[in-house]
Amino acid sequence: MSDLRPIHGDAAYNANTATENGSSICFFPSEVQDRFLRLYDTVFPVNIATNEREFGYLPKSTRETLERNVDHLYKNLYAYRYYDREMEHRVQKIFDAILLHVPNIQIKKPLILNLEKLTAQHPGITKILPLEAITLFGGRIVLSKERIESMDFWHYPPEQVTTQDVLAFALAREIAHALIDHPSKRLVRTVPGNIKFFLLIGLIAYWTGIPIVNGIKFFSLLFPFWVFFSVINKMMVYQNAEREADEYGIELMHRAGYNMRGSLIFHIAVNHAITNNRMIRTWEKHMLNKSFVSYYPSFQSRISACAKKIKEIKSREIASEKQYSV
Repeated sequence: MSDLRPIHGDAAYNANTATENGSSICFFPSEVQDRFLRLYDTVFPVNIATNEREFGYLPKSTRETLERNVDHLYKNLYAYRYYDREMEHRVQKIFDAILLHVPNIQIKKPLILNLEKLTAQHPGITKILPLEAITLFGGRIVLSKERIESMDFWHYPPEQVTTQDVLAFALAREIAHALIDHPSKRLVRTVPGNIKFFLLIGLIAYWTGIPIVNGIKFFSLLFPFWVFFSVINKMMVYQNAEREADEYGIELMHRAGYNMRGSLIFHIAVNHAITNNRMIRTWEKHMLNKSFVSYYPSFQSRISACAKKIKEIKSREIASEKQYSV
């Protein structure tokens, strides 16, 4: 006897043949569950760096608008491409080696930018976009020749770190940004924090019993606090994204066979390049080394976090070797 189950009185569902008897709409449990899971995965995707679900929904219309704007920006930046076959070959070789160890995702070939030429024609553009190294929406990676050249002066003999290892981390962390989809998540991650703020204010208004008229005045007085809270929330979101990219970037470069200590030399080299950059004001240099007033973690904290991640990976490998040897 077939498994028939009445739905809305005059309809029945056959689980084996998925047929509908009657005139009412029949809901298939497995189909409903699949659609719910797909929706849940869209709204709360898994962050591959932390293996935790987080709010990451970006409306389709917003995503399409971002794609158009980024395409336009990328085409304009391509006009300032730096042509050096040796450098391009070196970057592409490392890039391909890392991509062999990442999930299937569309990441375009890195664009090597002549930042000196760009800033000569458009002064101050680096104040808007960190074009020394940036991952744009849609898996587009931009790396300046100045950033690549700044790594060629560094070598760390005790651990056999080479320029290739440092460059591998520079590419790996940008690939990590693309894999975790930080360009879009930076937009949506600020939403939960703002919602929490308004919920808190709403609860305060409810508990205190503030009338509607006085409530409008109350909210207008709190507007500066909301602006301050939004800036702090955005700073935390951006700093967390950088930390995630650093940690997952170390994982990627290690899988590709590069020395993980290249990540430490990378941050030392970047700090050195910024310190000696005359285009950056002194107070801005100090801000970049203070996490509480910057969208980026301080260099010292990033170096410490990278060292901790390297130690964690090595400990994990030692434990794995012991387990297999038993």
